[in-house]
Amino acid sequence: MFLNSRTEPKLLTLLGFLNTRMILTEDELKQYLYLKKGYEGEVAFDLMAAEKLNNEIFILNDLMLEINQSKFQIDSSLIIQDTIIPCEVKNYEGIICTRMAISI
Repeated sequence: MFLNSRTEPKLLTLLGFLNTRMILTEDELKQYLYLKKGYEGEVAFDLMAAEKLNNEIFILNDLMLEINQSKFQIDSSLIIQDTIIPCEVKNYEGIICTRMAISI
């Protein structure tokens, strides 16, 4: 069960709007495509998790944390009873097999 829904990053939304209205610089276009691909991978992970995992597992998306004045983001966290499994999602091209083994 998802505890929060995933939202498209604001910068991705902004660059998407700009991309339809103007010609982005090479760096802006690279950043837009990078962000878009990453977001698509995270959405694909959500769909796979919803399909494969049971309702006893909670999923927390886009968790932003700060430790020692350093901020970092966790794409998804699986919460199972007394265990939290942080997941960093990557979207690579090609054929990829994903297997998740969880033992409690």
